[in-house]
Amino acid sequence: MDGLPLWAVNRDASDQRVFNSATIAIVAGAVRFICSILAALVLARLLTPEDFGLVGMALPLIALVSVFSDGGVSQHILQLRQLSHASMSLTFWLGAIVSCFLFVILIAFIPFVADFYDEPRLSTICIVLAFSLLLNIFTAQHNSLAKKCFRQDLYASAEVVGSVMGLLAGIMTALNGGGYWALVVMPLVRQAFHACVIWARTRWVPAMIKIEWYKSREVLRFGMFASMASVIVVLGQHADKVIIGATLGPTELGYYTMAYSLMAVPFIQILGPVGGVMVPYFNQSIDDADSLNAALCKSVAGLGGLIGPLMCWAAYHSEALVGLALGEQWSPSVLVFSYLALASIPLALYIPSTWVLAAFGRPGKHALWSGLAMIPMLFAFIIGVQWGVAGVAKCYLVAMLSLLITCPFFVARYTSMSARAYAAVVLKILFLSGVSVTFVMIADRMIFPNSWNVLMHLGTTLMVLIVVAAPVFLLLFGGLFRRQT
Repeated sequence: MDGLPLWAVNRDASDQRVFNSATIAIVAGAVRFICSILAALVLARLLTPEDFGLVGMALPLIALVSVFSDGGVSQHILQLRQLSHASMSLTFWLGAIVSCFLFVILIAFIPFVADFYDEPRLSTICIVLAFSLLLNIFTAQHNSLAKKCFRQDLYASAEVVGSVMGLLAGIMTALNGGGYWALVVMPLVRQAFHACVIWARTRWVPAMIKIEWYKSREVLRFGMFASMASVIVVLGQHADKVIIGATLGPTELGYYTMAYSLMAVPFIQILGPVGGVMVPYFNQSIDDADSLNAALCKSVAGLGGLIGPLMCWAAYHSEALVGLALGEQWSPSVLVFSYLALASIPLALYIPSTWVLAAFGRPGKHALWSGLAMIPMLFAFIIGVQWGVAGVAKCYLVAMLSLLITCPFFVARYTSMSARAYAAVVLKILFLSGVSVTFVMIADRMIFPNSWNVLMHLGTTLMVLIVVAAPVFLLLFGGLFRRQT
C-alpha cells in the first residue's frame, strides 16, 4: 500500500459508508443539475438552435473517442479486490499513453467529420474539443481511486467546482458574443478545474513510469472489453444525433439536443456518480447472492422511486417546463422532451443491472449486451426520423422499454442476480409512477384555475406528486429497507 494516501489504505467499506457516499453523490449531482439548468436557462436565450445543433454534430465523435481516452483501464481499478500504489501507477501511465495516441488519431480524422456533415466550422470545434482527451489523463485514475475507496466526497468536490466554473465560463463567453463557442468552452473548463481539485484533494501522485508487460497485458485486456462495451453504449446514445444531423440539419438537431439535455440531466447527474459507488459495493457481495440481490433491489427502488414519478410529472408538464426554461423559440422541443422524459424511466431502471456485470468483472458480457442493446435503438432512430425529431424520441421510448424487459434476464444468466426479484421492484416502480402522475392529472384538471401563475402551477402539482408518491413508496418498499438495514 506504500505510496497510497492514508485514507485509501484504511478505507471504510461498511454499509453506512456506502450510504453516505451515495448520498454525497446525489447531492453533488443536484448541484450539477442546478448548473445545467442555469446553463440551459441562460444559453437558450443567448444562442440559437443552430448553435446547439452545430456543437451537437461534433459531440458524438468526441464522446466516442473519449471512451477510449484511457483504454478503459481506469475501470479496472473499480473491480480490484486489493489496491496498491504500483497497480494504480501502472494504470495511470497506460491510460496516459493511450490518451496521447488517440489524440493524434482524432486530429487526423477530424477533416472527414466536417466533410460528412458538409460543415467546415466543425473542424475547429472538434480540434478544440479533442483536448478533453488529454485532460482525461489527469482525472480518470484519481476519480476511480476515490470511488473505489468510497470517498465520494473527494470526487463530488471536484465535480461541483468543475461544474460551477464551466457554467461561468460558458455564460461569460456567450455574453461576450462567442456564440457556439460557449458550448465548447464549458466542458473543457469543467474538466480542467475537476482535474486540479481531484489531484489536490486525493493527494495521490503516481510513481515514475515503469511498464510491466505481463501486468499491462492483463489490464489492457480488461480495458479493451470495457471500452468495447462503452463504445457500443456511446454509439447507441449518439446515433440519434448523427442521423438527425445528417438528414434534418443543425437546427432540428438543436431542438432535439436541447430536449435531450433537459431530459437526461436528472438521471445522468445521479446514475453516473451512484454507479461509481455501487459497482465496488456490489463487487464485495458477489459471493453472497442474497446480499447482492438485496443491495441491488434497494438501489433500483431508491433510484426508480425518485426518477419515475418525477419524469412522469415532467412529461405531463413538458409544454410549461420547456416554455419557462427555454422560451418560445424552443417550442418544437416540447413533444421531444415529453417522449424523452418518459424514456428516461426504463433507462434508469435497467442501468443498475449492468452495474452487476461490472461488479462481477464481466466486461466481455457487458460488451455483448451493449451490442445487442444497440440493435433496437438503431432501428428506432432510423424508423423514427421519418417523422422528424418527435418521431425519433417516440421510437426511442419504445426501444428503452424493450431493453428494460430483456436486460435483467441477460444479466441473471451470467451472474447470481435474481431476475424475478428485479422485475418485482421494476413493476412496483411503474405502479408508483402511474399512481403519482394520475393524481397530478386529476388535481391539475379539477382543482387548479387556469389563471394561476405558471411557476405556482408547477410548484403546486409537484407538491401533489410528492405527497402522493412518498406514502405509496413507503407502502411498497418500506419492508425491503427495514429488513436489510
